[in-house]
Amino acid sequence: EKGIPYAGIVWDAWIQSPRMPPRFEHYQPTGKDAAFVFDRSLMEGLKAKGVARVEYLPACCDLELFKPMDLPKRGISFYATPGEEKDLLGPLRQDARGAGLLKLLEACLTEQEADLFHYRLPEILATQEMKTGGFLVSKDMTPAKETLIRELSLGISRKQRLAVAEVLAPLRIKLWGEGWGRGKAPYESLPEIVNRAAVNLSVTKCHALGSVPPRVFEVMA
Repeated sequence: EKGIPYAGIVWDAWIQSPRMPPRFEHYQPTGKDAAFVFDRSLMEGLKAKGVARVEYLPACCDLELFKPMDLPKRGISFYATPGEEKDLLGPLRQDARGAGLLKLLEACLTEQEADLFHYRLPEILATQEMKTGGFLVSKDMTPAKETLIRELSLGISRKQRLAVAEVLAPLRIKLWGEGWGRGKAPYESLPEIVNRAAVNLSVTKCHALGSVPPRVFEVMA
């Protein structure tokens, strides 16, 4: 970030800059652009826009913060945030006009939850839309549709994490993160949590399987 401008290269970070729109709908590449993304799902969209070079670059960690500590290691640490349960279908249940959409979404979620750890929600939705002739928000994959699928996927991820915690409960695992009884741990304390555990467990959010979460690098460091 500090060196690139001095080389005469125009640099921008989508994750930081409010000037860059989500999903690059209005982004116009110059023909010389190079994009480095931390989520593989973004690569095809950028290539379709005409970006000359698109590379996958996972987000690593701060090696000054995450490093080996000479601490006794015991137990299993599960650092994950299940979050609060949200009823995204509630407004549809109260609106008679949303009956068709409600039926579509309930069918999708029922099928997905029957096979909780094999994430197929976008594919299930496409199949159900074709079968029923109804569409979620629109026929095409718009930003609004992507956002709703992501919100529904967060609910699936929450159930996955709760299921993992339930299965491992007899091993007396330590649960860290907002939504558990122990509560959210300050990020600065995460290196000690990682170093004190004999086993560190993380469950990647199901809709983010195209990327490697920073937790992987934090534990390795």
